[in-house]
Amino acid sequence: MVTTTLTVDIPRGLWMTSNDRLHWAAKAKRTKAIRTLAKHAARVAQIEALHHVHVTVHVGYPTRTTADPGNAYPVIKAAIDGFTDAGLWPDDDSTHLTGPDPRREPHPTGRTGLHTLRFVFAATDQPGDHS
Repeated sequence: MVTTTLTVDIPRGLWMTSNDRLHWAAKAKRTKAIRTLAKHAARVAQIEALHHVHVTVHVGYPTRTTADPGNAYPVIKAAIDGFTDAGLWPDDDSTHLTGPDPRREPHPTGRTGLHTLRFVFAATDQPGDHS
């Protein structure tokens, strides 16, 4: 199985969680910005197109405080949409992606107000294949 890693830095002003109660316009603005950041990161990395992929994402927080990586889903989803826009896969549906599987990055970013999303793409032969 071939794996590829891509990290996207998310500044504090764009960070969102599932617990946030943002106005729809503010959420849309952040989502668009994150999607653009991810699209740019994918293009710069020049990752070859993938057809079936298992996505694991390691969420990095600025400090060691407790966190629930699953709550970062709005940011993770926006980034995956950006990767789709960049052509990493034909679509982000279940026939092309398994996951995302969010995990906590073991070490803090060490930079105030900066979160990271470290995506690990494991190319598989078929949907749901994790071998």
